[in-house]
Amino acid sequence: ALFWLIDMDFKTIVPVLASVVGALLFSLFLKSVLEAPFLFATADKNDAVQLSDFYSKIGDNSNVRSLSQDITIISTDGIDRKRMAELVSIVDSMQPKVLGMDIMFLSKQEGDEQLIAAIKASPRIVLPYGLAENKKSDIYSFKDSCYFYDKLAKKKCGAVNLEGLSIKSTIRVFKPEFKMQNGIIRNFAVEIARLYSNRSFENLKRREGVTDLINYHGVDFMEIPWEEVLKGKDASLIKNKIVLLGTTASYADIHCTPVKAEMPGVYIQAYTVNTIIKERYVNQVCPMVNYLIAVLFSLVFCSYVYYVRQNVKYIGRLLIRICQLLLMILFLFTGTYLYLKTNTYVNFSLALSMIGSSLLMLDIVSGLYWLYIKFSHFSK
Repeated sequence: ALFWLIDMDFKTIVPVLASVVGALLFSLFLKSVLEAPFLFATADKNDAVQLSDFYSKIGDNSNVRSLSQDITIISTDGIDRKRMAELVSIVDSMQPKVLGMDIMFLSKQEGDEQLIAAIKASPRIVLPYGLAENKKSDIYSFKDSCYFYDKLAKKKCGAVNLEGLSIKSTIRVFKPEFKMQNGIIRNFAVEIARLYSNRSFENLKRREGVTDLINYHGVDFMEIPWEEVLKGKDASLIKNKIVLLGTTASYADIHCTPVKAEMPGVYIQAYTVNTIIKERYVNQVCPMVNYLIAVLFSLVFCSYVYYVRQNVKYIGRLLIRICQLLLMILFLFTGTYLYLKTNTYVNFSLALSMIGSSLLMLDIVSGLYWLYIKFSHFSK
């Protein structure tokens, strides 16, 4: 098809090029419509399906999985403040390297004095902040925090904000740091990773990205109920590890991710920490590369279709459909392989859309060209 494309005359190459341009414009229009705010409850682009979701889902459904040896989650559903204080003291005595509390204590309750004392006594704790964003200036301000922060000495804190405009948004990325009026505040997961492995934190800073994809697939975390910890069990799962305390059953902290429709926020924090300390960053190729791949393959495919229609009888349509199907499978297989094996995200969505719409555009262009020829003869 490439050699035939080189040898084509002007009258033959024009329909092919016009079909490729038409497929590109149609695909870009379709993409803009799918991301348009009037089709969704919010204008959040995270609500639209992305090809990386498909790659992540395939990887997460694989039988090849690993249990994190660095992170343990303790579920805190149904615990009161008094027992929370006891839990913090016991976990701290088991010597975790970092203890992250993904819990907001917004109001006073019985047992707070013991809890404050337990938090003060631990040098390993990272506490959460909730931030509010000023959309006009991209500057954040404090919104939610534990009400007793003013009673604590300078404790390490981080922002637990997830990247999405609504609770229904798909959480795909994390923001390493947030701009404040008088400086910056690190992401909760980033602060935990910094205390656990400064080398990993420095490597994250070298990436200099505004956001990074969270690598969800292929990893599980040990979850322990708080009741078991109070009994003194599972110390080996806590010592020298990152321990995250948080609810796993509260609907208020359940979010959509590429691999699960409902995931507790503490698990999202765990996957974010794991992405950083294991340096499982997903490197996204330049958008221009995605465009170039889509246009080149669409050009070759349209040339092949035009050639088959001119030179092959009877089974020409079958050959065209087989070629179209094989190209789509090639894109999906290659994209999945690169994503899962090399942590490289090549967005073939435009290429898939252009290959899918190329036949339609070629039929339209060929029909218009036929009408032009007939009209010219009729005029003469």
